[in-house]
Amino acid sequence: MKRIILVGVCILAIIASILLSKFNQKTENYEIGEDFKINMKEMSYCSNEIFEYDERDGETIYLLCLSEIKIEDSKREVTFYDYLDQKNNSLEDTIEKITSKLKAVESNADGLWTLYMDTDKNISDGSLSLIKCNGEDNKDIYFSKENLNTTTIESLGLCQNKQVIEEKPELYLNISAKKDCTEDPAIYLEKDGKKVFTSCIDSIDVEEKDNPSKTLNNYLNEDILRLDNILEHLELSSSLNDGGTNIYKSKDQNEFSNIGMTIVKCHRMQADGNFNDDIYIGPMDLEYREDFCVDKEIFPE
Repeated sequence: MKRIILVGVCILAIIASILLSKFNQKTENYEIGEDFKINMKEMSYCSNEIFEYDERDGETIYLLCLSEIKIEDSKREVTFYDYLDQKNNSLEDTIEKITSKLKAVESNADGLWTLYMDTDKNISDGSLSLIKCNGEDNKDIYFSKENLNTTTIESLGLCQNKQVIEEKPELYLNISAKKDCTEDPAIYLEKDGKKVFTSCIDSIDVEEKDNPSKTLNNYLNEDILRLDNILEHLELSSSLNDGGTNIYKSKDQNEFSNIGMTIVKCHRMQADGNFNDDIYIGPMDLEYREDFCVDKEIFPE
């Protein structure tokens, strides 16, 4: 009986030793050496999609069109997540090791981000791009295999100050206006018998929530009645006693466009008894003129 108990104790001791060995092996502090590689797995179909990969100490790691990222050296290959999950492998120290092997190629004028690329193929096949956010409240990290640049980074809205990020309204206008401009209105669009003129405007882009940006020309060309969607965000400045012409301007607390604007919506009776329903769009200082809202071709195309 004693022999059986002794054998049982020995077996349990062996099992415990094996389990302890595996536990220590799993939890040992594995730290990459000087010679390491970053391996990235691309997604099959992707168009600038951004995926949240991990969050550590208030900093988020994002992957651009990647499904996984791994660290490999002469000892082993582990996912970036598993590597950071081991004790003493902080995100800050790991990113510092990685960026020390890369070249800083671009940075934001306000210092909000730095773009690093593996141009010398030190730790990848040369396709690795890393964006490091430097804002006071945004230290996020982005990994990508795309050939990124300032235009792409800003269009994706990366590394914005988290305290000032606000959800865009359903409709928003980006307006580029000419400075010190005195030019006459010029024809911009003709649709369903209505002519749209612009004055001192270089461009207007319409941003709709959950839809790609488009020019105002395309926006109105699809449906001229969409002008009412824009007028809803302006305030009626004055109404003329000419049959019903209204002048609209941006509100004092303007959250609808990047700069103030004026829209003259004509409904002016002509000599033949018909009404002119042309539209004039300009910056905030656009003033109504007597040669507006007339059928005569005052402003040739």
